[in-house]
Amino acid sequence: MLHVTEAKYIGDYKISVAFNDGCRIIADFEKVVKSDHRAIVQQLANINTFKDFSLQAHTITWSNGVDFAPEFIKSLQKVPENAAKWSKERLNTELEKGYNDMLKGRTRPAAMVLSDVKKKYKV
Repeated sequence: MLHVTEAKYIGDYKISVAFNDGCRIIADFEKVVKSDHRAIVQQLANINTFKDFSLQAHTITWSNGVDFAPEFIKSLQKVPENAAKWSKERLNTELEKGYNDMLKGRTRPAAMVLSDVKKKYKV
């Protein structure tokens, strides 16, 4: 069963999310909070309300009681940018993040990542 193990607000409606399967993504909730017609979800359009979340019951839960299944959160993965277009500063920042993840044991074997990519993109 998939669980959220870590969640950190990173800006706008984006949250860096780690899962118990070793996957780490940036989940972009903007379309969800701006297009969902339920009033309780629409409250998350207020960025201060959106930023007020915690981990409860193995997922992200907001202070107003809204939560989403980890599988749904994983589906909100932001499509990776083309790193070739990054500035030198951005590239260094991303490399530093990756290095810190490696030091903290938040990495996965390349074969596992490749398998996930093949499944997701049906290659």
